[in-house]
Amino acid sequence: MDKKFETIVLTEEDFGEDLYNAVGTVLKILFKAGYICVVKEEIDGIIRIDYNYDEYNNFGNALPVWLDIDEAELLYSLIDDEGEYID
Repeated sequence: MDKKFETIVLTEEDFGEDLYNAVGTVLKILFKAGYICVVKEEIDGIIRIDYNYDEYNNFGNALPVWLDIDEAELLYSLIDDEGEYID
């Protein structure tokens, strides 16, 4: 499956003690520009921000959603190893 979002990675190595201030600044810029974001601390000191336009209906962009384990397993069972839907 093709990735349908962009990613920014911010690290403590690059920003030092200002890492979380930098994360806040990046999120503010993305929100003001009309993006929807998913933020995760990959490991201590490495923050990953995945983002795309919040206009998924107009652009066909991916939309982040929350799934419980049963819902996720059901979806994964419908997709083959190449990321194609199983008929």
